[in-house]
Amino acid sequence: MERAVLELGLKGANINSHTKGEYLDDKKFWPILAKAEKLGVPIYIHPRMPSPDMVKPYLAYNQVDKVVAGYGAEVFLHAIRMIGGGVFDAFPRLQIVLGHLGEGLPFWLWRVDRGLRFLNLKKSAANCIRDNFFVTTGGMQFLPALLCALLALGAERVLFSVDYPFESSKDTVQFIDNVQISDADKDKIFHANSEKLFNL
Repeated sequence: MERAVLELGLKGANINSHTKGEYLDDKKFWPILAKAEKLGVPIYIHPRMPSPDMVKPYLAYNQVDKVVAGYGAEVFLHAIRMIGGGVFDAFPRLQIVLGHLGEGLPFWLWRVDRGLRFLNLKKSAANCIRDNFFVTTGGMQFLPALLCALLALGAERVLFSVDYPFESSKDTVQFIDNVQISDADKDKIFHANSEKLFNL
């Protein structure tokens, strides 16, 4: 990561959620998180099928293990494990990016916060979600989901994304263009938030 950012000019890192059934809350991965925080670059957690320990019930019907439910459930779980595991107590400036308007995280924010309040964390789950996560619009052209993300996180935490080639770039731009929000918030979503997060 250090070479990629400092020598090659990359702006962050991407992982495909679990790695052989393991997640970033495992402390053996914390040197990666420490380096991302030190370099000031985000980590994007990209969806993949649920881990081998969890995937069997998803396999009954085509695509349930992927785009229908598996991808979102997998990344949602990864985010919750990071919060519950104290990752953001240890790395308070670490930034995580989730696609598909947060894989359900904005919708479940209140319930997650309530459920994790019994853990001995310095920072509440709600504050972790609002301070340490960005969500992208890619693959989720659904107005109620966008409004939920905006209400739960604020326009400052939403990044424009397309999910090409699975979604049309033109349609995704038109979707944001047509949303009845302020031009200032559209500017944040379309470019200003990314410019700030990725130091562009």
